Amino acid sequence: MSAPAQLRPRIGSSTPHRVNTPKLRRRTDSKGRVRWQARWSLDGTGRYHARTFAKKAAADRFIRGIQNAVDGGRPFDVATGEPLVEDLPTEAPTVCELAAAYLRECWPSWQPRTRQCAAESLARILRIARRSDDGQPEGFTDGWIAKRYLHPDVTPEGFTDADRARASHLEASSYRIDEIVGRTEVHELFHELGRRLDGGYLAVATAKRHRKVARSLCQYATDLGLVEPVVWPKTSGTKSARTPKPNLDVLPDFAAVLEAIDAYGESQHFQASPAANRHTGMLIGFYLGMRPSEICSLRKADLDLPADGTWGTCVVSRTLSGTGDQRRWAGDRNTGYAAPKTQGRSVPIPPPLVAHLKAWIEHPPSQANRDTELVICNRRGDALESRHIAEPLRAACTRAGLGRVTAYTLRHLSVRTCLAAGMPLAETASRHGHAVDTMLRFYTGTVLGETERGNELLDEFYGSLQPGCPPG
Repeated sequence: MSAPAQLRPRIGSSTPHRVNTPKLRRRTDSKGRVRWQARWSLDGTGRYHARTFAKKAAADRFIRGIQNAVDGGRPFDVATGEPLVEDLPTEAPTVCELAAAYLRECWPSWQPRTRQCAAESLARILRIARRSDDGQPEGFTDGWIAKRYLHPDVTPEGFTDADRARASHLEASSYRIDEIVGRTEVHELFHELGRRLDGGYLAVATAKRHRKVARSLCQYATDLGLVEPVVWPKTSGTKSARTPKPNLDVLPDFAAVLEAIDAYGESQHFQASPAANRHTGMLIGFYLGMRPSEICSLRKADLDLPADGTWGTCVVSRTLSGTGDQRRWAGDRNTGYAAPKTQGRSVPIPPPLVAHLKAWIEHPPSQANRDTELVICNRRGDALESRHIAEPLRAACTRAGLGRVTAYTLRHLSVRTCLAAGMPLAETASRHGHAVDTMLRFYTGTVLGETERGNELLDEFYGSLQPGCPPG
């Protein structure tokens, strides 16, 4: 399998000069647009070279190409400072050759989860970008393409006879990259990447990930000079842009939400340990206003629960950085947890929640809860995901007639409750991991009765003035 050239060839003399480490700089052009400049030099020439890109990803890709050329001992063009390519391919590479070269180039700089996602998406692209399924060997799956054919650590010398048969079928049936970048072909690829093998539709997030990798692969081919710039179909925007923003002025009533959570606990709490863990997660979010990912990563050692049942303390020191699949892919690397979104903090625990947590830890509902260090967990003792709290909460509040209530609604409700009780802005912000300016920007005017109280203060001021006398 021959990989395509990493960079465009340049005319000029070549020399094996040592290349100083390329640096990436952020620049602004005459029209105020942000541009990214890669700057490097060759030892002994006394001359700096630079290339400017509109996108940071393209600049990073160019720098990786320079570094790969240095590691491979390739000669450099003295005039341009770029690697010299002596042997050009007679035609554009196939999609499988280009995908393998792209993955090998990016692999060292990617995190484990990014590697897995990219390999899975590229495998899906390679299955689609074939001329025919005729003669497809047994075992030719997306998993085999991602873990055997594309994986940089697996070489053809380590292939079995079955692997060689599958690889031969893929390479013989794969389109060339210039055959799939026309307007019609790109639109067909765009739609196919949103479907399962059985013809059904993939989840929106999965389809978006596949299409993002396909777009990056086309851009990679464009940067190599293999194809002209590809016009990619427009999408409906990001999930955050499509999701309606919560109206903080119409948050549900505090007591009504607590009643809905208690109703879920009474009906589900002792029927199954997963439901019991979700109920406890809801109560933590309701009373402490923590982010869902912080609730799922909370440890028993982070809690200080006084024996007399008075106010306790919860130390928020970490948050989930991904799902369980991400942690399993990372292996021994501790990438499942990270520092909180804003900062670590100490949150007081009110007496009702102290009583519940003391009983929860002293009498766990399952062996998994007894053995794990986490406050709430799944059947295996691993961390729950945020959706495991959000989905039953939404269902419980819908049954109670409260409308759409999410896990973050509990956080907004906690902030409003603290402000309505007269808690200072700085203390409220500290408990919830916010900055004071964030509190002012999002929660001003959300406290019930705040407008009426402001009107009363002004009435008192106006009433204290003498008729006909200006203020002051």
